Amino acid sequence: MENYHSLLKKQTRRHFNDIETLSEDVKDFIKSVDYSYNEFDSDRTMLERSLDLSSQELLQANADMRAVFNTSPDLFIWIDKEGVIIDSKGGKESDLYLPVDKLIGKKIQNIPIKSLGIKFQKAVKRVFKTKSITSINYSLKKNNNENFYEARLLPLTDNQIITIIRNTTEAKKAEHDLIRKNRFETIISSVTKSVHSSIDLSEVLQSSAKSILKNMDGVDAVGIYMVEEKLAILKAHAGLTENFISRAGEIRYPNGFTWKTLIDNKVLYCADVEKDKYIGPAGIRLGTKSYVSMPINYEGKPVGTINTHSFNKNSFDQEQLNLLKIVTQQIEVAIRNANKADELRQSEERYRTLFDQSPIGICIFDKDMTITQCNNAMVNIYQSSYEKIIGLNMHKLNDKTFLPIVEDALKGKTARHESLYETSTSSAKLHLLTSVVPLKDPNGKVDGVMGVVEDITKRKQDEQEILRLNTDLEKRVAERTIQLRAANNELEAFSYSVSHDLRSPLRAMDGFSQAILEDYQEILDEKGKDYLVRIRTASQRMSELIDDLLNLSRLTRSEMKFIEVNLSKLVKFHAGELLTSDSKRRVSFNIENDVIVKGDPKLLDIVVENLLGNAWKFTSRKSSAIIEFGVKQEFDNLIYFVKDNGAGFNMKYSDKLFGPFQRLHSEPEFRGSGIGLATVQRIITRHGGKIWAKGAAGKGATFFFTL
Repeated sequence: MENYHSLLKKQTRRHFNDIETLSEDVKDFIKSVDYSYNEFDSDRTMLERSLDLSSQELLQANADMRAVFNTSPDLFIWIDKEGVIIDSKGGKESDLYLPVDKLIGKKIQNIPIKSLGIKFQKAVKRVFKTKSITSINYSLKKNNNENFYEARLLPLTDNQIITIIRNTTEAKKAEHDLIRKNRFETIISSVTKSVHSSIDLSEVLQSSAKSILKNMDGVDAVGIYMVEEKLAILKAHAGLTENFISRAGEIRYPNGFTWKTLIDNKVLYCADVEKDKYIGPAGIRLGTKSYVSMPINYEGKPVGTINTHSFNKNSFDQEQLNLLKIVTQQIEVAIRNANKADELRQSEERYRTLFDQSPIGICIFDKDMTITQCNNAMVNIYQSSYEKIIGLNMHKLNDKTFLPIVEDALKGKTARHESLYETSTSSAKLHLLTSVVPLKDPNGKVDGVMGVVEDITKRKQDEQEILRLNTDLEKRVAERTIQLRAANNELEAFSYSVSHDLRSPLRAMDGFSQAILEDYQEILDEKGKDYLVRIRTASQRMSELIDDLLNLSRLTRSEMKFIEVNLSKLVKFHAGELLTSDSKRRVSFNIENDVIVKGDPKLLDIVVENLLGNAWKFTSRKSSAIIEFGVKQEFDNLIYFVKDNGAGFNMKYSDKLFGPFQRLHSEPEFRGSGIGLATVQRIITRHGGKIWAKGAAGKGATFFFTL
């Protein structure tokens, strides 16, 4: 064994005498060899001393050397010139698929995996031929796991080489993870850069689709959909065929896995489309074997999806899903940016439209008080042109009254000024109202002034005309007041005449008719007595009508006092009076409590008395009458009502209800003068309200009114 060790060291030195010129792989190999032997051959002195050991000591040294090999993570194999495995140390049985001790004495090309054996055979021949190091890489599958290996073949003697096999699975995995991480970072970086460098949503979506296809392993096609009403529209894509785009460019609600994702607002991952019920014909024709559909949310609602297709089953893992989630979050930022940009664009368009189309003149001054912008109205007011106004400095104006308020605005103040301006094209003088406000930069510093100039010449003329009309109106009102007082005096005189001159003949007719009935009762036959009774009834009826007319006339002239009035109390009072007047009647009153209004208490008492009296009269033929008072709200109005289940009326004649002396029922049916509802209407009108009625013959009536 010591000879073997000595030969190995000599051969190593012979082949690597110029170490600095070697590649990094060879240097690593030398380090590996040195590490493997440093426990038993650290220097030449140890080797010489080992030659002097006794046989027992030699056995112990060999045992120590074997322990070093066995604890090494690498597998060492000695192969002769014929390719026969003559010895092995260290490693695991999985490194060559079978325990190496079962392969000792066999040729390397005869290991169970034929292709790997041939690969080793060629490498062995190359080492003996070139007398240099050769490396090969291979992989083995065990328990569904793939392990990677690197084998380095080093010449020892003319008849032997040593092969060091190292398991590089962890290194490969680390390398793969690093590459994958870099690709994922590329996706995030690309999308983020696109989001922050562009407000064009379509551009951001297309950049995202291309980056995902290029950098995410397992992805063969990407489609990004956005919702528009009941359609999911393909807005960006990479790797999709024209056939797919023509068939699935628009997906109608609720078809396919796209709408499944949108409806549930959850990630949808299908590892095998053969077991999936959501994928459509277009996806099958595309060749999709597995897919991920990730919802894109905006303000908490799903507005789109990122659909990634793979032509292999089980292509996506949790790390990829997390990455897609980050992409959707960036797209949400892009949507917000696009919406903000659209809002800003619309705001600018509205501002420009308002600025250009405003009938009021608007101009913008810079800090030097030079006009930088103006609208068409400003040009028209000053009867000038854009060329003459833009670039005009306030210091050069003849009208110095405008200069101080612009200076105030530059100091952060808001100011107004009225002035007369004589146009250059005519002798007309314009009355102008000018307002100025400071314009500030994002830091709050004044960097300009906006001036608003309004031609108020017409307004001033109108104000003068209104003043003249008001003066004239006051004169006319005074004249009309005098006329009205005279008319009222005449009406008072007429009322007195009616009450005095007309009542006297009526009283005479009634009195003489009664005297004849009493004094000549025995002379008159029944027919004569009936005539006299009719004369008396008609004269009394005439007297009542005169009283009603006088009362109606007084209502339009009486002074009103507006205070709070409890209508419910008035209704309860008059209901009690009616029940007392005829205790035999069975009438139920339903009265809403505490209905408070503002009005004249005396006039509103007349309203309640008439409406309740009406309901009482027209329910007189009901064995069980119901009269109701209440209030209801429609929109912003309070509507008060009195309802009964009495005789009612035909709605065809409802327009006659509130006319004086207009009656819808005959005198024998229901006694009355026809003045009551006319009186109610006059009072309601004086309170600024209105009154109307609904009913049906035999089914009662409801009177509504507002105040």
